Amino acid sequence: MTTKNSPNKKSSGWDSSALKVNLERTAVTIEIPEQYAPLLKVVEDHYGLQKKTRELLTELNHPFINWEYVLKELKTISIGDFYIYNNHQDGFSALSMMLHIYFDVIKLASNKDIKDSAIHYLFDYIDTILTRSGEYLPRNLSMFPDITISLINIADGEDTLFKKCSAYLKRIIKSITENKIDIHTYTPMFDRLVYRMFKLTYQFWLAQPDPSMWFTESESETNESINAYRQFVRPLSHQYLLALLEELEILNPNTQKKRENLIKKYLDMPDYFQIINGYLLVADQLEKSPAHQGRQHLAKLSFLFKTMDVPSLADIHAGALREINHSLKMVFQEEKKGNLSEFVRKIFGFLKKSKSQREFSVANFDCITTTAKEVFAQENHSLADIFIDELIAYGFQYPEIKGSTEEWQIKVNPAHIINIRSWLEIIGMKPRWTKRLISALIINLKMGGIFVRDTDLI
Repeated sequence: MTTKNSPNKKSSGWDSSALKVNLERTAVTIEIPEQYAPLLKVVEDHYGLQKKTRELLTELNHPFINWEYVLKELKTISIGDFYIYNNHQDGFSALSMMLHIYFDVIKLASNKDIKDSAIHYLFDYIDTILTRSGEYLPRNLSMFPDITISLINIADGEDTLFKKCSAYLKRIIKSITENKIDIHTYTPMFDRLVYRMFKLTYQFWLAQPDPSMWFTESESETNESINAYRQFVRPLSHQYLLALLEELEILNPNTQKKRENLIKKYLDMPDYFQIINGYLLVADQLEKSPAHQGRQHLAKLSFLFKTMDVPSLADIHAGALREINHSLKMVFQEEKKGNLSEFVRKIFGFLKKSKSQREFSVANFDCITTTAKEVFAQENHSLADIFIDELIAYGFQYPEIKGSTEEWQIKVNPAHIINIRSWLEIIGMKPRWTKRLISALIINLKMGGIFVRDTDLI
């Protein structure tokens, strides 16, 4: 099976290195190995699906593999078109082949985000096999020994990559119990896999900062408020995680002879996402805490700022920023007037230290705009000057045009237009107080230029 990509003729009038690289990339003959024949055979009567499958296999065997594209198409085919593959007489071979492709992405892709997504989609695929195989379930379950062993072997070399698998496995366990599948008949190693993944989750969080130590008396906290906080954060503390590891040892398949009903006990153990979402739960508890009465929103904001400083909490950073934006208005009402200047500086200090100003640009500028509204509401000119100083020092997002995408869309900094809109909105609140911001906007636009898409005008 061969797919040919013919290069366009090169212009003799000029020479482009970018064009040369692109031509070298595409001017190759892609051969789809015979091992993938079952995938194409199953869909030979489905033109659209056959085309998608061939495109996937062509990209998979390209010398410059676009793993993101491969993973996206693989998920679509393996889960979205599962019925067609599953019900074909050669369906088992095709389903097994897709399973191997998932493992290829996990092992060979260099981007950690793609690997992370591949693991997630793999477990989605496994759950699909368990819940949608119908009469072919016994046939498909024979794949599970390979699945289990492969996951264990890969995890031995890249353990942090599998930190989220405790959550994915809970869904698998629920599917197994709800469908009354005797998984141990097909893969005796399943207990070991589940035990290993839950242990990886708890060990990962033990390697992160202990949130029980975040609030101290030096931060204007009383003994009562500190004790209340530690009670809220206890399920996230290192002490609690160590206790979970001890509890986990009871389920260790290497020390347990009887396996009946042990697998269900994992459903009562906290998984990765329950732990990470626990941080947002603590923030809500602080907001409602009687021990923090009068400054509960400031306590919540302080806690959320600390979560933003922890890279391992990146999965909830977007949600934390939304909560921060929501709490800002309340903090301005709670905080003493004399402390507002320092509070404004603290907000911008946090925003500057955040993982990526662009990654959460919308949420960041929402926070800035909300802060502006509350600052101007104080009718304090000196406080407004401090805010303007900090905003200008925070920096401006230039368009930074960098060519085009595969869909011929211009690559541009998405935070650029958001930045302009935010500054214009702030200027509109108090034009007489924001003359320096107007000047800064003009200077930045002169220095870096401006780029506005047609869609930005909507």
